[in-house]
Amino acid sequence: MFLTLLPYLTVVANLVLVLGILLGLKQRVLQLCARTGQQEKTLGTETARLNAEITELKSHILELEQTANSLVSGTAPPGSATGNSVNNTLRSKVLKLHRLGQSPDRIAGSLRVPQGEVDLLVKVHKIVMRPYEEVVLAPLGGEARKNLRDKP
Repeated sequence: MFLTLLPYLTVVANLVLVLGILLGLKQRVLQLCARTGQQEKTLGTETARLNAEITELKSHILELEQTANSLVSGTAPPGSATGNSVNNTLRSKVLKLHRLGQSPDRIAGSLRVPQGEVDLLVKVHKIVMRPYEEVVLAPLGGEARKNLRDKP
């Protein structure tokens, strides 16, 4: 009688074995889904954070470009003091400190302006004053004056 039931018992054993394997696979798939969901949530928050940082950096770049454009065009950037009196006061202070022999980085620190602006003001002043310095440094002597009169 056992021999007659043996094929049925092997079928039942195989079914139980397959059912066990399928239940194990189901549990493993559920674990992988949970881990994937966690990683998706983490990636979503990281993506949102990076998007916010990119937006902030874009606005900062735009602000810096506007400031740079306003400095190049000679207009004051938004939020800063406007008017020629402020620019002339700053220019005169920079040039006075430069004449006193202070370095551009020290002038920039004491007046709280960028060092590039100090360098630019000093260079522009030197360029503007170059023709006048040549006249003062090399006054016309008697012979040079005579040569100028002789030329048509």
